[in-house]
Amino acid sequence: MSDHILERSLDSRSPGHRIRQAGMAQRGRLDPFVDKEKPREHSLCPHCGATVHQGRWSWHQAVESAPEQICPACRRIAERLPAGELELSGPFLQEHEEEVMHLLLHNEQRYRSEHPLERMMWMESNGLSGATRIAFSGHHITHGLAKRLQRAYGGRLSGDDVTPGSKLRLQWHR
Repeated sequence: MSDHILERSLDSRSPGHRIRQAGMAQRGRLDPFVDKEKPREHSLCPHCGATVHQGRWSWHQAVESAPEQICPACRRIAERLPAGELELSGPFLQEHEEEVMHLLLHNEQRYRSEHPLERMMWMESNGLSGATRIAFSGHHITHGLAKRLQRAYGGRLSGDDVTPGSKLRLQWHR
């Protein structure tokens, strides 16, 4: 019996609906910044102001006397260990740097407003090559902004396959 048929037969709610088992999506995950246990409800990150609401980090208003806990994104930033990097290069970047950066920063703000743990950490420019390297606290924002950049301006997007616990490295060139 195939896995797909087995999964369908185990759940009567809807065809093709997968049953969520503890650890199923995290199998093999080696990310040291992901909390092993859910953070305490209403915890407040003293660095960024994110709070825990219904078991997840969010931008909800902090409650009075909330316990403090540093969120995974702020721990990554403090240790300068990004989950993803995007390197931008090429003559188009040099000619249109201001509008490219505006697009990235605007979309990063939109992304961060919905996903508190997905943030831009820093940006470094290499004066000799003209390349810019941007570090992110999550894989999703790294990939999402790279795809947004490619949709807006074209160019070549490449990168290495990411394995659990490794850094996502993408390159955009135009």
